[in-house]
Amino acid sequence: MKKIFASFGWILLLLPFLSFAGTRTMFSPVSHPMADTETRQVSGFHSISSGGSFDVFVKLGNTESLRLEGDEDLFSKIETRVENGDLKIRYKTGVRISGWNKKVSVYITARSLRSLSVSGSGDMEVSGTIKGDKLDTRVSGSGSITLTASVNAFTSAVSGSGEIKAEGSAKTASIQISGSGEFEGKELRTDKADVKVSGSGSVTIHANTLLNAVVSGSGDVYYSGNPRVNQTKSGSGKVSRI
Repeated sequence: MKKIFASFGWILLLLPFLSFAGTRTMFSPVSHPMADTETRQVSGFHSISSGGSFDVFVKLGNTESLRLEGDEDLFSKIETRVENGDLKIRYKTGVRISGWNKKVSVYITARSLRSLSVSGSGDMEVSGTIKGDKLDTRVSGSGSITLTASVNAFTSAVSGSGEIKAEGSAKTASIQISGSGEFEGKELRTDKADVKVSGSGSVTIHANTLLNAVVSGSGDVYYSGNPRVNQTKSGSGKVSRI
């Protein structure tokens, strides 16, 4: 009997280690060596289009530059080129990337910006205030764009489950959501806003004088300010003040 209890005691003592060993088998640690970097020559661009899973960090400045950071094995598979003023970042045709830890971040310095686009699951963040006459922003997929702007005309479109978050000011804003995406513009001060939501997405916007809202489906439009509101709805969606 003593031998039985002794054996049982040893089993109890070993349980935590056995459990830990099992955990290591299921969730083996992944090494994270220091990231590799590569600088590329880019110039003459006023727009940025990112396609894929890249995290893109944009800084406004007096120069133009691009730096890749991450797994060096992936750098040769990434295409960066300027075409008609648009800096395009994407994996080369036919390249497939597998593995959640295979990530590349892109650091860009730009003099000015007129258009930002993300397709896929990547995120883009702009540091500094984008100034100018017009700014167009687009997200297709599950990615996101975060920015601050001071422009006359601001346009934004989200298709899929992505998000655009904008702060600053614009005389006019045109926002379109299709799918379950979001536009977060509570801190974007506009005079006139035209908003269209189809699907289950949502728009938050500030309008001073006029808000035209069209909602089809279960989507929502939330607004602040004291605008005159023209609304057209079909479905269970709503237009409401916050």
